[in-house]
Amino acid sequence: VFGVYYCIVLLAQNELKGSDKMGFTLKALRVNAGLSRPNLIERLKAEKGVELKVGTLANYENMNTAPDVITAKALASFYNVSVDDIIFLSVFKAAL
Repeated sequence: VFGVYYCIVLLAQNELKGSDKMGFTLKALRVNAGLSRPNLIERLKAEKGVELKVGTLANYENMNTAPDVITAKALASFYNVSVDDIIFLSVFKAAL
């Protein structure tokens, strides 16, 4: 429930542009999963064999940089969504 609320509040506070959706989606997916950035990084390494730094993940979520294909696929697999969903997922779908 908190994750859904979080997404709706962010939507109300921000008008998301297309380029911002991926970062917003990545953060929404992480928050909805109940994970901090360090928790997600630990699980990605253990479950998907992908190593990230907290700053790198923050850059993805803040749209300063985008994940490479391998990382995008690992994130999609981890969250059980497609890479297309990470890039184009609507805020309300992310909240489900």
